[in-house]
Amino acid sequence: MHVNDVDDDGYSNTMFKAIVDYKKDPKVAVSEEKSYVMSKNGQRRTRKTTKGWKLMVLWNDGTQSWIDLSVLKESNPVDVAEFAKAHHIDEEPAFRWWVPYTLRKRDMIISAVKARVRKTTHKYGIEIPTSVEHAKRLDAQNGNNLWMKALSKEMSNIGVAVEVLAYGVLAPPGYSKVTGHLVWDVKMDFTRKARWVLDGHKTPDPLVGPAPESNASQK
Repeated sequence: MHVNDVDDDGYSNTMFKAIVDYKKDPKVAVSEEKSYVMSKNGQRRTRKTTKGWKLMVLWNDGTQSWIDLSVLKESNPVDVAEFAKAHHIDEEPAFRWWVPYTLRKRDMIISAVKARVRKTTHKYGIEIPTSVEHAKRLDAQNGNNLWMKALSKEMSNIGVAVEVLAYGVLAPPGYSKVTGHLVWDVKMDFTRKARWVLDGHKTPDPLVGPAPESNASQK
């Protein structure tokens, strides 16, 4: 199994620790008798489905949860294929149409999946917050205020461009209401950094007018 790999950029990739169990719902899972379909030209083809199967995942924090096979096949195909082979369920209809190929191409697939599902939780060994409250907790745990100092610096930098309005107050003429979110990062010298980034996909069309639900405005 693949646990907390660190990539070339210093990021840690949080992946599950292990698959520990499986269960099959015979009322939903495809039976052996129905595992093939006939094509229009009369050829028998394997039915490609993962319905009716769940796998128990043990996470790095010690918790466990049942996850649909369809989900894990996409996020951790090699782990699932190895588990199926080891537990002799790789010949079940839900597995046999894709497990052999996955095991043959495992190195290529692992690389592709890591690039697709990388989730940033740490960088250079430092945990990265996901919210202001999380940043406060990390500062408290570490006995410093590095994340809050980074946030304060960013808010000071953008303060000249942003005005926060009371709820329900319309933006003055010439202003556009916008939303945004914070992006947290760690530099190579371990300096904490916070950036406020506009939600470009939510920024209103100037021909339509400002979005009434937003409470920030930018000139």
